Amino acid sequence: MKLKHKKLLNKGIVIGILTFFIILFSLLKLNEDVSEYFFARGISRAYVYVASILSDIFPFSIFEVFAAICIIALVICLIFIIRLFVKKQRTQSVSLLLKTIIAILSVALIYVTVASGCYNRKELPLPLYQGEQLTAEETAELVKTYLTDFSAISDRLEYDETGKSICPYSIDELNELIEKEYERLDCFNGYYSKRTPNVKTAVISPIMTYFGICGVTFLPVGEAVVNYETPSCYLVVASFHEIAHAKCVMKERDANLTAYYLLITSENDYLRYCGYMYCLNYLTSTLRILDYDLYKEIMEYYPTKANKDRALENDFWASKHTFLDDIGEFFNDLYLKLSGVSDGTANYSDPSNVYIDKEEETITIVYSDTAKMLIEHGLNKK
Repeated sequence: MKLKHKKLLNKGIVIGILTFFIILFSLLKLNEDVSEYFFARGISRAYVYVASILSDIFPFSIFEVFAAICIIALVICLIFIIRLFVKKQRTQSVSLLLKTIIAILSVALIYVTVASGCYNRKELPLPLYQGEQLTAEETAELVKTYLTDFSAISDRLEYDETGKSICPYSIDELNELIEKEYERLDCFNGYYSKRTPNVKTAVISPIMTYFGICGVTFLPVGEAVVNYETPSCYLVVASFHEIAHAKCVMKERDANLTAYYLLITSENDYLRYCGYMYCLNYLTSTLRILDYDLYKEIMEYYPTKANKDRALENDFWASKHTFLDDIGEFFNDLYLKLSGVSDGTANYSDPSNVYIDKEEETITIVYSDTAKMLIEHGLNKK
């Protein structure tokens, strides 16, 4: 066998080995115990611990640099592959193609090992309500308690001339708060890794905005990146959400629930304000179903300033919506489904299920985890 053919064969073997391990790990992660203890608490946690330490050394986003290098390298390789093929240097062309495939599969294997493997973890250990369905009056009382605190905080915050709330923290100060808040999860039997990496702002934030992306966590470099154009309240929520991913909590619903729990149980006014802004609807929606008149009465406690703040955010995203947003949604949905999240981008939401028996005139609500968390915390807070 000629040397050049032997080299091609060796590259083919490497591709076969990489493909084998990608398929193997993709199948192994389907087992909950393997996902939890081999990937999330094992190899992924150890890898991200080291990678995040190295990443935190640099003030800029390693993910963005890595992505740029990969795109440029891929384009250059494709150009050379085509040129070699046109010049009838077929062996060199195939060799470079195989090298490119090896590089892509190597990154894919790392990603499957440290990120995708964590998608089938055990349930979050957060305290959730396990009792019977609350009556309309009990639900209203809980909602009123939350809205009273929400309104009081709203009156203490500062707003700009348009009515947008002003975040009192820089990104460095926010990182300090995030680390402090996440320390409260250390009590949950090691479910969350102890190391909290820094959240970084992305240079390509304007591009992320038009694709409807608020944040990205790329575990191969142990980094969480947020879009600095995101309105301040949701920037806080997105930061907590991305750090949950950095702690190997990969499902979007679980990352949201972790973020909401830390925010609404925080002693920090602005963090609680941000949490209330984005998760109270999971409880108020159940009251709306149980008793619409009582719902309208209680919702009068909703702070006017916060309502304006949320409306301005909605206006911001509406002004940025283009076909690129739909493209971003499509690929995110595809990625999540390929990772084993069957409902795709719908996994971001966590609505309660409602069953109405018109004959019996009964309404049965199966609370979502977010609603259960709100109920449990609200009842304990009273």
